[in-house]
Amino acid sequence: MSQGLTSTTGGDAASVFEGMELRTQFSPLFQLSDGAVVGASLELCGPQGTNFDTPRALRRTATLMEQRAVLDSRKFEFADTAAARHVADAIPLFVAVDIDVYDSARTVPYGEILTLMIEPRSILRRPQSRIAQVAQARRNGTPIALEGVTADRRTATLLTLIEPDIVLLHPDTLKSVPSSEIAHLAQQGPRTHGDRIRRRSSAGHLPGSAQLLDTDLTTLARAFGESGARRRIRRGDPSDE
Repeated sequence: MSQGLTSTTGGDAASVFEGMELRTQFSPLFQLSDGAVVGASLELCGPQGTNFDTPRALRRTATLMEQRAVLDSRKFEFADTAAARHVADAIPLFVAVDIDVYDSARTVPYGEILTLMIEPRSILRRPQSRIAQVAQARRNGTPIALEGVTADRRTATLLTLIEPDIVLLHPDTLKSVPSSEIAHLAQQGPRTHGDRIRRRSSAGHLPGSAQLLDTDLTTLARAFGESGARRRIRRGDPSDE
């Protein structure tokens, strides 16, 4: 049976996330227009059998408990593992962290691409500060990802306003709406910032509107193997050297 998050003595949520057993997942980035795999994103999952054993659920739990900074710190640890370096050696590997809690002193290993992530509702709550943050990220050459996106007209407006480099769509979004709405979402998607990405990766360009789907390493390796980028990809742990 699925279990929820159990707090430690005294309700120290930070210690829960710092000590939680997490799993890595390398999720492929697809271009919406033709389904081509153009990169991968380093994701973290909670323990199997819990209510947060998917990247989406873990991010939501960390957000509700105001622990995104701790979760992102763990992501930086996983980004510096042998598994992550193997993936980054084969394909563009994006490491997305929350734009509000990102510590500019933290960096990712060479070959990986740091990405700042924004939640759509926060744009509606404070549009001016969000636009200012995005502008600063652009000046720094840092890609922007928009998470929690749904296929509706309001989302299309947000895409036009922010022009993110990556759009994270949960698989359920693609299954639950008419194809015409998905087409509208893709058409209203942001223009690419390909020149900046070209300087940072060997992939050529980053899609202006892409979907991030949960998958396993076997699927990811097969997708890139079929495109000629054959590499050995395996799961990792922060203890990897």
